[in-house]
Amino acid sequence: MLKKFIITAGTFSPFAFRVFSSLFRPPFRISLIFSQFIKIGLNSILIISLTGATMGLILTQQMLFALRQFGAVESLYMIVSKMISTELSPVVTALLLIAKNGSSITSEIGIMKTTNQLDVLESMNIDPIQYLAPSRILACTFMFPLLCAYSIIVGMAASLALIPIITEVDLAQSINFLIQRYDVHELLVGIIKSFFFGMFVALISLFHGFNSTRGAEGLSLATTEGVVMSSIAIILLDFILGKIYVEIF
Repeated sequence: MLKKFIITAGTFSPFAFRVFSSLFRPPFRISLIFSQFIKIGLNSILIISLTGATMGLILTQQMLFALRQFGAVESLYMIVSKMISTELSPVVTALLLIAKNGSSITSEIGIMKTTNQLDVLESMNIDPIQYLAPSRILACTFMFPLLCAYSIIVGMAASLALIPIITEVDLAQSINFLIQRYDVHELLVGIIKSFFFGMFVALISLFHGFNSTRGAEGLSLATTEGVVMSSIAIILLDFILGKIYVEIF
């Protein structure tokens, strides 16, 4: 296990260098980039909407139960908005997109490798990494933050709608807090986290796709490893970036 980890770590760095260098080498395939933006971004709006709203409703209910014991119900929206913005939306959105898009990236590349499509690209003097990687890494890097911001808005809106129903705090008080006391830095923290989340998810998914072994079993193993490693990376990055945020602000 340790040997495999060391080998993987050693091959991942040069692979990441090749991917990033491919971003600056022509030709720039705009149509492929645009199609990935639609696939990863627009096609994920429904699941992000449902998850964001549910997250806001559940968190509001749970925090209300805890805050009532301390007589601090008036702080409910402040706490919920902070948790959604800085932690829950970035991480939950990333994990959902790993399951939906990260696994798709790995399986697509793996199938192309199994069916010799990558070999065909090489026979045409086309670098498979330069052809396939830039569109996917750009789409993940820029759509993850946009989807995270959307999730934050949906979650906070759902919480805002629920609070007057289950508490004595009226809607005007919550909106007043949102206008006067909500710290924009909290929104930026979530967006910045998602920027790095998207970048690493794309890199890890591409890496496992290009390094998958041929056949159904190899493709299945590569997809599973890609999802697991991406999820672990998200958790570790969230801790590291959260620590940096606490130190700075």
